[in-house]
Amino acid sequence: MEEIISKFKTLNQEEQHRVLETLNLYKKVNFTNDQNNLLKIREVQFNLKQATCPHCDYEKYTKHGKDKGVQRYICKNCKRTFTPFTGTWLANIHKKDLLCDYILLMQDQLSLQKIAKKLDISKNTSLDWRHRILSSIEELETGDFVGITELDETFFLFSEKGKKNLQKKGRKRGGKSKQRGISKEQIPVCTTFDRQSNKDLKVVGNKNPHKTMIHNIIEEKISAKTVLCTDGHTTYKSLAKEYGVEHHILVASKNERVKGIFHIQTVNSAHSRLKGWINGIFKGVSTKYLQKYLNWFRFIETFKNDSFFENIINKSMVDISSWSRFKQIEKVYLKFIEIPTLN
Repeated sequence: MEEIISKFKTLNQEEQHRVLETLNLYKKVNFTNDQNNLLKIREVQFNLKQATCPHCDYEKYTKHGKDKGVQRYICKNCKRTFTPFTGTWLANIHKKDLLCDYILLMQDQLSLQKIAKKLDISKNTSLDWRHRILSSIEELETGDFVGITELDETFFLFSEKGKKNLQKKGRKRGGKSKQRGISKEQIPVCTTFDRQSNKDLKVVGNKNPHKTMIHNIIEEKISAKTVLCTDGHTTYKSLAKEYGVEHHILVASKNERVKGIFHIQTVNSAHSRLKGWINGIFKGVSTKYLQKYLNWFRFIETFKNDSFFENIINKSMVDISSWSRFKQIEKVYLKFIEIPTLN
């Protein structure tokens, strides 16, 4: 509290006024099952000029009539119009009055079918909304990996769960890979945790999951302050060498699980929780949507003691790229995944 007050005192009078006005407006929005919460919070940001044009990121805009009861704005730079929901996951959703109920049911981790039944919506709509929301937390901001950083991979069997007209017989209750070891049937997931609560889980894809792919995932977050802890895979050795970072290797075959303060048990424990969560609660997920569920898991791990509902409300609606990211799911999937051929 003292730190917050101290930072508040460093603001000028106008900035202090805006902070107090924002807090007063947010205070009026109760985080309960109120159908207008989503509308209120996003419109508060626009009314206080705390948002930008979703088309050109310009800060100045004016009101420009209403569209089906929702305030429209026009940008003073690009002259394009928009609403508070343009570019966000709420764009083009017609039943916004059900979204708070939906998020609360999603927080309870109900199946798509059960949510659809409770809200009287179609299963396709339930699926659509889930992946809109999960697309909005994909770019959840974290800092660089600092200090001891554990890096390892885990694998999920390729799945086309939910797809109609499969070209080959589906596996019953998950099943097993037909080939031993790493193959096109195995989808690698690169998992990175540091001791500062920074977390990242990304689908690498089964199209040549080599050094370049891993570089593309974590290179922007590696710094001189990163201390890598990995297994003995050559990919990690070359990665550490290229970036000139301290590297500690633990070889499981030699029973090297802990070397002083260095280990990869945090990541391995996360893998266990992740697989139990995906295979236990959701009975497996389609590879097409695997990254979205990794986003969800990361969100839960990051905000363990906080309300999923409140964090979704606060953090997801400011992402004006989430609608575009949601529309690119199929394209990204085909880019990273090589669909196993019939045998």
